[in-house]
Amino acid sequence: LRNVSLSGPIPPYIWNLEKLKTLDLSFNKLTGEVHGVRAPRYTYLTGNRLSGEVESTNFLRSDSTIDLSYNNFSWSSSCQENSNINTYRSSNLMNNLTGLLPCAGPINCTSYQRTLHINCGGDNIVITNASYTITYEADNNETTAAKNHHFRKWGISNTGGFLDDHQEPDIYFVSPSSTLSRDSSDLYKTARRSALSLLFIMHFAWKMEPTM
Repeated sequence: LRNVSLSGPIPPYIWNLEKLKTLDLSFNKLTGEVHGVRAPRYTYLTGNRLSGEVESTNFLRSDSTIDLSYNNFSWSSSCQENSNINTYRSSNLMNNLTGLLPCAGPINCTSYQRTLHINCGGDNIVITNASYTITYEADNNETTAAKNHHFRKWGISNTGGFLDDHQEPDIYFVSPSSTLSRDSSDLYKTARRSALSLLFIMHFAWKMEPTM
């Protein structure tokens, strides 16, 4: 039931369907709380208006993959990220970094930068020509259907599982099916794919001149 203009609270009986393995209610206009319920094995709630506290309830199961991004949930200052739960922009604090990454902890930008180069699905690569030398950082960490990764300069948020490809586990990195030409850059040999949403986050320090 993704993106079908559903509104109002999620009916309580939904959470009582014991055989329900996957629940995708993404990109609707759902409101209310999910307090006191138990999430199915794969639960996608991104892009709604859900609110309330979920941190201290049974909803955040350790054996479930849960996407809570782009909602208005409440998180305590002591919350911690879980590898199976995507909390990007899931907070009702939308005006600061805490609202973007509510459970990521402090992010310290120690160096000035305004560009970012990533080799999606591959290892570190250095590209050199007559004009410049650029290092493309590796992007090959294990990915799941609701996953946040945070590194020194950047991070990534991935959501969604491939429900119709009959493959377990899902494959999030792909290579070209045809042979590339001999002079093709290594940057074209791998790619990252996502079933629902894919977001790269850059942590940067920006030099600004004060004005009076």
